[in-house]
Amino acid sequence: MNTPPRIGLAYLFATDSRVAADGVFTLGGLAFGTQDAAPVTWVCKPAARINRRLYDLSRVSNADVAKAPPLAAVLPDVQAFFSSFDYLFVFSPDHEQAAFEALLPAGTDATPVLINLHTMAAFFLPDHPLHDLEALVIRALPEAGRARSAAQLPYLLRAFERLLAASTASGSPHTHASRAAVRPIGAVYAVDRVPGPPPLRGSATAR
Repeated sequence: MNTPPRIGLAYLFATDSRVAADGVFTLGGLAFGTQDAAPVTWVCKPAARINRRLYDLSRVSNADVAKAPPLAAVLPDVQAFFSSFDYLFVFSPDHEQAAFEALLPAGTDATPVLINLHTMAAFFLPDHPLHDLEALVIRALPEAGRARSAAQLPYLLRAFERLLAASTASGSPHTHASRAAVRPIGAVYAVDRVPGPPPLRGSATAR
């Protein structure tokens, strides 16, 4: 009996527009298709301060990260969690996928295949507000009773979970995952050639 692939979702916020490791101040993931699974998140102390725009998006403040450990201190736990997946869908309008590629061990059996959920959803769901994280969460989780003052990453991961489900409604996520284009396996997926949505209003990185 074949074991179905393990699928996860991932996202992060960083103070650096190129998403350098020392700019990451919160990151997390979620196992796809497991109703009881809770989002797993980490808060890290970045090298630079969190600006107001990033605070409004993440609801993680400079006070929140002041006593947090640096990313290097939690990296073993981060790598262990994400390496438990066969496929990892990263919502990546900018450099988020490249950041996860840099954070995860490369070239091992434990390295998941990374897939850009943002690019995939832009192809399958062109009417979704992918350029606006706030609107995306509201559309995906209208009943969530979201605490706007709380850290937003768990809500975003739940929204991405529904985005992936909607993107793959015509087929199994396992099928789409195995066909998706990702750098580690050098495959080519049609959505990589589709123009992206308008400039992102809710980017996870500094501008």
